Amino acid sequence: MNGADFDRAYEYLAAALDRVGPQHESAFLTRLALLLAHDCADLAAFARALDAAVQAGEDGNASP
Repeated sequence: MNGADFDRAYEYLAAALDRVGPQHESAFLTRLALLLAHDCADLAAFARALDAAVQAGEDGNASP
């Protein structure tokens, strides 16, 4: 995914989070992660993505 696609994905995710609302955000993100893991079909890649997301949150960054 290039930078423009990453920005667009961010916009899609932000819009989806607005639609589900803050009370359902956690459950939505869990379902989304599991659906993407299923599509990826690579447990190691899923684990790396989770680690990268945690690290980005700790560093205060939104991009990978």
